Amino acid sequence: MDAETQVEHILPQTPKRGSQWNADFNKEKREKWVNNIANLTLLKRKKNAKALNGDFDEKRKIYGGKDPSKVISCYDITKELYSDYRKWDEKSLQKRHDFLYEIITPVLHIEGQEAEYKEEEDDFDLE
Repeated sequence: MDAETQVEHILPQTPKRGSQWNADFNKEKREKWVNNIANLTLLKRKKNAKALNGDFDEKRKIYGGKDPSKVISCYDITKELYSDYRKWDEKSLQKRHDFLYEIITPVLHIEGQEAEYKEEEDDFDLE
């Protein structure tokens, strides 16, 4: 990742007052999803500044550009947001979470590590 690449929060960390985000996500739901990997993507600095706290329709246009056949982002993970999602709600977030989990789990070899960690904890006795 270069210095121009930034992490974009699709559901903004601080949505504009009166925005669709506030109607679609109460505080509890926003806290659950805002920093979840499903809600994150990559954008260049200038495009991220444009997207900022806009509603999903606005952000989607930035992700897709003026001509949808010429998607503006150079990152496939961001291009997929334009092509695969028409709205951004809990169902979309869960779908993307499951998709990313399927990609990341085998790469990072994390499947089943929680159980291994628990077994190691049980073996470690201070008494």
